[in-house]
Amino acid sequence: MQNRYITITVLMCLLVSGCLVSPQPPAESPTTEPTTMAVDYPDVPESDSNSSLLNFSKANERALATERARNSTSGEIQAVTISINNATISERSANGTVVHLEYNVGLRVESNTGEVSSADTQYTVNYYVANDKEVHRASTKGLHRPGPNPRTNGTTVTAI
Repeated sequence: MQNRYITITVLMCLLVSGCLVSPQPPAESPTTEPTTMAVDYPDVPESDSNSSLLNFSKANERALATERARNSTSGEIQAVTISINNATISERSANGTVVHLEYNVGLRVESNTGEVSSADTQYTVNYYVANDKEVHRASTKGLHRPGPNPRTNGTTVTAI
């Protein structure tokens, strides 16, 4: 009889400790997807006013610089700072307008080892916005006036 009590006691201990209960599937842990922050590119303005073309060029360059910074780093980006120092209409013709921008991109990145690095790069870019809303862009590192010619050395940003 005493063996029976010992057996029942052992079984109760095993039951209470969960050893005799059917295994439960582990609780689903939340998955963390890598966060991708979308970069919004502006539409080509309908108006060819100076302010519309300057705002378009600055917004497009900010979006492009942000996307380029995100795609060119292997660590975690802590900050991207874009400072446009000069934005001017440098040429107007019967067919379109050239917008000249000079700006700095400041980048602060934390590597996998915890090391934080900073970099500042200056760029010169020229946009040619044609009257038919086709846009060409040419850029170079550093400060260059008048800068590269977007009609001959540029890439097409958008064609309508």
